[in-house]
Amino acid sequence: MNIRDALKLADSKNLDLVEVAPDANPPVCKIVDYGKFKYELIKKEKIAKKNQKKQELKEVIIKNKIDKSGINIKVQMIKRILEEGDKVKIVLQLLGKSKFTPDKFKPILQEILEQLKDIKIEKDITIEDKNMYVIISPKN
Repeated sequence: MNIRDALKLADSKNLDLVEVAPDANPPVCKIVDYGKFKYELIKKEKIAKKNQKKQELKEVIIKNKIDKSGINIKVQMIKRILEEGDKVKIVLQLLGKSKFTPDKFKPILQEILEQLKDIKIEKDITIEDKNMYVIISPKN
């Protein structure tokens, strides 16, 4: 249908001719009430925004005096957080007045990372003060 005929038809029904797909060849138009059309678009956008989940950064703190069962518990906690779609910051903290050496921390951190499957390392192992941390996220 040509534009003049479409405009006449829309005018006869007291409605508007709205271009809904301008990139299509030929462009697609609809005869609708523009105010109602705009309201429905805004409503759809609000619903889409409401259903959208924002990825959060959750922190899991591990002390340097952790045992094997404690590591397994922390790994389960990290897996649960990753399944929810959030990022995880694994922080290894030094307890007491013992001297900080990365050699003590790296095996603990590597053991945790080995137990986790399908992860993406966002920020590699970083040393800050008496802490060592890594930020991971789900691979998908």
